Amino acid sequence: MWGDEWEPHTATVGQPAVASSVTVVMPEAVRWILLAVCFRVVTDANVANRTPVLTVLDGSGVARASVASGVVTVASKTADYTFANGLSGWVAAGTSVVSGPGPVLPLQDGDSLVISVDGVQAGDQVSRVRVTALQRAVRAD
Repeated sequence: MWGDEWEPHTATVGQPAVASSVTVVMPEAVRWILLAVCFRVVTDANVANRTPVLTVLDGSGVARASVASGVVTVASKTADYTFANGLSGWVAAGTSVVSGPGPVLPLQDGDSLVISVDGVQAGDQVSRVRVTALQRAVRAD
């Protein structure tokens, strides 16, 4: 439907290659207001701190926002991360669940979200990516 109606929407993203970032490109003819980005990080046995980073890029590839997790994941661990609006600080339940604030931004055609891991090692994997947003259909220009 065209107009001012915003509907909840969750986008599921396929699993990327090992040790790779994930890019979610905005679909055409919709607008999003980003609410939350959730994903899993599984680390290999290499000793290093891994810091997930969420970056919002505009259509020309320039960062509109970059948010780094306030909690790292270490070797041989699995952690589920959530960047969500409405959260005021970073918290963790042990080492397996981590949540903190994410950017609240309108997204349009050409914009993208990039999930990367600073300190990524050769066997690390990002998976189970879900992007939750309010979505509104728009007419193509």
